[in-house]
Amino acid sequence: MQKANPQEMPQKYKELLSILRPGAEQALSSTEITKLIGMHRRDTSAITAELVIKYGYLIGVNRSQPFGYYIIENELELKATLRALNNEAQGIMERHKGLYLNFYKE
Repeated sequence: MQKANPQEMPQKYKELLSILRPGAEQALSSTEITKLIGMHRRDTSAITAELVIKYGYLIGVNRSQPFGYYIIENELELKATLRALNNEAQGIMERHKGLYLNFYKE
């Protein structure tokens, strides 16, 4: 997927993209992003997802130190991000199943 022209995206998307740094070691936490551009944590997550899906950017996420978002530079960072997202998705599905089973047990 080719990256979209930054002129075509909303201002908050441009702001977030402008502060993200290359490499997992330079990840910015949601707290840091909030301090820098005033973006709420949920907005950060939603906008990074759209920057990847809709606009073609390679934005990684660290779920361990240093926590946060960054521009993926290599295959190791890509795989680490994919692993983190997969683990998160599995956790959500387990919670979904638990809620369903707990509700219908009674």
